[in-house]
Amino acid sequence: METPEQAVYLLSKAWLTIADECMNCLGGELHYQAMVYHSLRVAGVPLKQLGMNVRQDIRYAQTELFRRFDERKHVDFRGGFETIPDVVLFKPEVNGDWRRRRAQDTLLNMLVAIEIKASERDKSRLREGEIKRDIEKLAAHREEVEHLGAAMVPVMMVLDTAPVTNERMTPQALKACREFAASQRVAFAYLSLRESFFDMPPSVAQIEQCVEVVS
Repeated sequence: METPEQAVYLLSKAWLTIADECMNCLGGELHYQAMVYHSLRVAGVPLKQLGMNVRQDIRYAQTELFRRFDERKHVDFRGGFETIPDVVLFKPEVNGDWRRRRAQDTLLNMLVAIEIKASERDKSRLREGEIKRDIEKLAAHREEVEHLGAAMVPVMMVLDTAPVTNERMTPQALKACREFAASQRVAFAYLSLRESFFDMPPSVAQIEQCVEVVS
């Protein structure tokens, strides 16, 4: 696995396992992150190219969003912003080391970054605003990586598997988030009792051509 296209292919290959695992268990977001990690390993992502909750150091942010985040800090600590994707697929060069001391290396060797939201709340649901905020962060993350001369695919994954209707996203909120992700060139994966889909950004073309490379 060496390119974003190959990484996205393995993620799409893992999607059915992710859906099956997450539909059969109920838990919190950390539990679902672990299930996504497990499913990616089953799909063939190498152990040394797959991390969870990876700290990445964006120094002197270029995007307006990350500059705003940096400006919220005390003046003595400005000049960088730390982002922590839930699950990351890496190039082989990362070689199984994504400790905090390698925050800059992991940023430059990223292939796919995934943010995960799960419907785990009692008598409440995932809201349009919070999903859109994560999509904005993913889009800014991609722009920062591109500014450094690298490339990655951002993925927003919503595991809306609550068995009670009033604890799942409304159809209107889901439609708005799906459209917003497309406008930001962020992949959008969604799973619930009523539907399942995985929208790829237009920039990731010809995924099927990677099959022979990674299989």
